Amino acid sequence: MRSFFTKILASSHKMCYYMDAEVFAWQDLCKYEAERSQNIGRMVSTMTKTQLIEAVAQKTKLTKKDSEAAVNAFLAATQEALVAGEKIQIVGFGTFAVKQRAARKGMNPQTKKKIDIPASKHLTFSAGKTIKAAINAPKKKAAKKTGKKK
Repeated sequence: MRSFFTKILASSHKMCYYMDAEVFAWQDLCKYEAERSQNIGRMVSTMTKTQLIEAVAQKTKLTKKDSEAAVNAFLAATQEALVAGEKIQIVGFGTFAVKQRAARKGMNPQTKKKIDIPASKHLTFSAGKTIKAAINAPKKKAAKKTGKKK
């Protein structure tokens, strides 16, 4: 018996495929399609700590070990300052600050029971003028090569 792929349109307009004879792949493919559809139209990319260390090593011509030490030192110093309640302002990049949230009343959406939400602190980041301009700048198109010799 020949297997064939069947398309099923889920309620959230995600196309999921499964093989009639091998339904086991159904859930994995649906999960993949759901994640993929959330990123359509957006270039979603995450730089990991390892990639950041590699980028610092490349830009500074330091070894990866020295770059890792520099990145770790920056992160530790930043954390210590924020825990102490200080504001960190890096001109052109942005400002990190810890803000206080007041205690407030809330409601459990399942039970509709009123609850008290305690006061807490949260980290904020405000982007600086230079980085905002860099992010919002139009991307330059690559110059076309005409093949003419000078």
